[in-house]
Amino acid sequence: MAKTVPGPCAAWRPGWPPKCKLRRRMIGSSTVSLSQLAELSRRLAIALGAGLPLRSVWARETESARGTGARAAMRDVLDALERGSPPGEALAAAGEFFPQLFCQIVAAGDQSGHLPEALSKLADHYETQLALRRSFLVAMAWPMLELGLAVLVIGLLIYIQGWLSQSRGIQVDVLGWGLAGGKGLVIYLLIVGAIVGLGALAVHAVRRGLKGVALFQRAVMWLPGVGRALQTLALSRLAWTLGLTLDSGMPVRRALALAIGATQNAWFAQHLRQMEASVEAGQTLVDTFARTGAFPPDFLEVVAMGEESGELVEALHRASRMYHAQAESALRVLVIVAGLVCWLGIALILILMIFHIFSGYVNTVRGML
Repeated sequence: MAKTVPGPCAAWRPGWPPKCKLRRRMIGSSTVSLSQLAELSRRLAIALGAGLPLRSVWARETESARGTGARAAMRDVLDALERGSPPGEALAAAGEFFPQLFCQIVAAGDQSGHLPEALSKLADHYETQLALRRSFLVAMAWPMLELGLAVLVIGLLIYIQGWLSQSRGIQVDVLGWGLAGGKGLVIYLLIVGAIVGLGALAVHAVRRGLKGVALFQRAVMWLPGVGRALQTLALSRLAWTLGLTLDSGMPVRRALALAIGATQNAWFAQHLRQMEASVEAGQTLVDTFARTGAFPPDFLEVVAMGEESGELVEALHRASRMYHAQAESALRVLVIVAGLVCWLGIALILILMIFHIFSGYVNTVRGML
């Protein structure tokens, strides 16, 4: 069953924004993953660069799509292409399956006559994001393994406490949590599962930019080390997206909105309306960024030199490469911080255990006096 919803990625054209059109979206369809998007962009870029028509290429991609939601979304796009819709509008038929940046860049590339090149740049972008994500996950593997082992050891200790209590006929509670035996272990695992679930929901909310996480994101930006790392990652995405959208001929205001959205960072997103108003008033980009007070001097210097030389797109691409290199170092900082958090958590549990055991020993000695 399908329902009608406004398409989030209606095609860009001169005179943006167009009137909102109603699009069909399959109920229960998911969004495309980053790896799928990178592979799709690369295959489309190669096929279109070889001169193959988009409709036949998309038909082949639809047949090979995996998953009911993905196949339905691809079919909606194919139907729109067969009706003669331009690529940007055809992608809007898939609802929220494709991200806004992908839809807008495809639309701009099609209108400029450089769709294969635009898709190739999108593939480069998504592959870079994948590489950064994989580096972070690999680096986080050891701290997470340590944390997982600590959780298992505590669970085993809870179970042993119950066995000792039954065998000796006395209450054994080394942790001081009131949990022992099989029942205590089940309660402990439920608590751990709830914490993991809440953490996963929090990560999902941050990645999707859901309401309620903006305040948390802004607060994290003030943390020493962590804030700078997150800022570098956001600036890398902003510089790349802004350079690509401006190079495609997209209006500055729309390009700016997409670039700020690509940062996935509430610290910058909170200034979007102010920046859009500044652009509408005819201010330069460097003045627009500077008035927010949210952007570092090195970024403002890049934008200023690019505008003065008339090579803003090239300057942004260079800045993107520079921030990408810094982003790798920033990820290492985040991994170190995450590792320290894991160690502190384990150390806190050990300290509480030692304190509880010592308190029990002191109470026993006092009772004997």
